[in-house]
Amino acid sequence: MDKYLAELLGTFWLVFGDIAGAKKLGFSIKAI
Repeated sequence: MDKYLAELLGTFWLVFGDIAGAKKLGFSIKAI
């Protein structure tokens, strides 16, 4: 269970980081 939870959390942070990175990129393009 602990390993499963860790994998789930890792996947969540990977996706969340991806979304945050995309938003930051979009914001940078708008700022220019």
